[in-house]
Amino acid sequence: MRLTQRLTWGWLISTMIAVSLTALGIFWSASDLAKQRQQQRVDAIAVQTAHALRHSEHPSRTWAEQPSWFSLATQIADIKAIQVRYSGHLLVQHGEHQSSWYQLTSQQTLNGQTIEVRASFKSPWLAASWNWRSALILVVMLTSAGGAAWWASLWFIRRLQEIDNISHRAHKLLKGELVTSGDLPERPRVIRQALDQMVEELRDARQERSRFDAFMRSNTFLDPVTGLGNRLYFDNQISSAIRAGTEHNAGYVLLLQFNQYDDVQQNEEREACYDILNQIGRCLYDAYDSYADSFIARRGEGDYAVLLPGTHPDDIERSLKALLRSLVKIPLPTYVDVEHCFHVGVASLETSTESYQVLAEADMALRAAQVQEANTWFMYQRSELPRNEIKGSVRWRTLLEESVRRKAFVLSSQPVVEAHEDDIHHYEMLLRLRDESGQMMPAQVFLPMAKKCGMTSQIDRNALHQLLKLMRYEGRQPARCSINIAIDSLLDRNFSRWIELILMQYRDIVSRLIIEVSEYPLNQNYDALRPTLRKLKQAGCLLAVDQVGQNIVNTQYIRDLDIDYLKLHANLVRDIDQRSENQLFVRSLLGACENTTARVFALAVETQREWQALKALGVYGGQGHLFSEAWRDSPAFLG
Repeated sequence: MRLTQRLTWGWLISTMIAVSLTALGIFWSASDLAKQRQQQRVDAIAVQTAHALRHSEHPSRTWAEQPSWFSLATQIADIKAIQVRYSGHLLVQHGEHQSSWYQLTSQQTLNGQTIEVRASFKSPWLAASWNWRSALILVVMLTSAGGAAWWASLWFIRRLQEIDNISHRAHKLLKGELVTSGDLPERPRVIRQALDQMVEELRDARQERSRFDAFMRSNTFLDPVTGLGNRLYFDNQISSAIRAGTEHNAGYVLLLQFNQYDDVQQNEEREACYDILNQIGRCLYDAYDSYADSFIARRGEGDYAVLLPGTHPDDIERSLKALLRSLVKIPLPTYVDVEHCFHVGVASLETSTESYQVLAEADMALRAAQVQEANTWFMYQRSELPRNEIKGSVRWRTLLEESVRRKAFVLSSQPVVEAHEDDIHHYEMLLRLRDESGQMMPAQVFLPMAKKCGMTSQIDRNALHQLLKLMRYEGRQPARCSINIAIDSLLDRNFSRWIELILMQYRDIVSRLIIEVSEYPLNQNYDALRPTLRKLKQAGCLLAVDQVGQNIVNTQYIRDLDIDYLKLHANLVRDIDQRSENQLFVRSLLGACENTTARVFALAVETQREWQALKALGVYGGQGHLFSEAWRDSPAFLG
């Protein structure tokens, strides 16, 4: 029971007790006063009787008839029954005493003998004569008193409700919800004004903190001219991409050089140079932003780099032709040879190579392109891909449709451990596809093609339903499980309706389900995704955001969506014990999570040095090959 409710009930009970005691006091006082007056009259009758007996010749003889003064006195005193005894002899008795009456006694002494008078009376309240005026006055008084008490109660309850409103808002503020006064009345007014002012200051402080965090991360990882990634950030990204790549298709690195930028710098103003650099960056953004997990950076004066994980050779060739066509449309000074100033070198990513080797191969390809003088591109060929690993779109669609029909997708799991006790916090479910040859294909290979074929939501349905059934089957082991859902699926209305219905069917295990989404596409589609994600929270799911830090974005979504878990991108985790800039990013993110329920986890932890550095920074937990390999059999993840 809230404080205001206790005060209300306390006030009502206290008022009722006070009114009752007052009424009882009035009744008792009036009754006692009436009895005192009646006692005085009985005493007067006793005195008068003693006086009469003093002058009587036979005082002990019973009175044959009542004296006139005696009848008058009993009538005036409203005595219903009276008995007079002298020395034990009954002198006179008028009426019979009834049990509902009360008696008053008075004694006098005459010649050493006792005169005792016993008089019976009705209760003063029963004996009172009521008329319509008296009744009206009493009704008016009681009605007025009741109305006043009712009005006072309503006023008191309203005042307490205003106090309760401000108390309720204070509790929300303690939970981290910045709520203004709104339309609900709140008192005391000075506290309401103080809370409103504090809320505004906190909002400004949080926004400033978010802006400062973004500014700090931007100055660490972004190019100040174009807003693209810088050399340091690109090196982190490419190292992570190589480590996360697969033997099927790891991706490509593109190096673009505007080889006449030195001439432009010498002859043009700084603003004109920056404008050219920004236009080149926009051309790259338009060409490659739609590619999954793509990353664009400016590595030097006129040097740019593009990372394209999981991209196929046909897409590379098609995109490069379109890129070169858009680059020659940039308005350049007349002394620049537009047809011989843009060259691109391409190298493939492979898990067996190091980042410096890939960049060296891309640089050799760039030099080979520059030898041809005209705007062109060249790909470094380390080896030819086996023909059986090259699939066209039609073959991919056929494979994926058949896999959905046969439910050939397999869930494996990877434990996510807590930092303070190394206990398992939850399991992340990893999706695999069994192809025609029976080989297990990782998600980063087939999901990009599923997106191209428009089959992402079907695969997510298959995987989520499979996980929910597994969690219910293994209900004796209440483990939390997370699964990544593509942004494209959540943007699909049919999928959104389906996931709401399926969660209702499995409401007994929804509280243990963690839905993961990627940070960058979440920010790109934030307004469209917010209603769906809030419905998932209302259904009881936990929300996690992974790939945090892959791109520099605003972190306000953490508070808006009440995110439960954040998972750092692998490029921030790798060698974090040696990279102060990555540590700065993690500290900034942890600061943004203060006063929220969000917990930060690290992905792809591979060494004890990384793990110890992450724990020292305050990360809540981690996952990766340091803890365990992804398990092949789904039921095993629950023990």
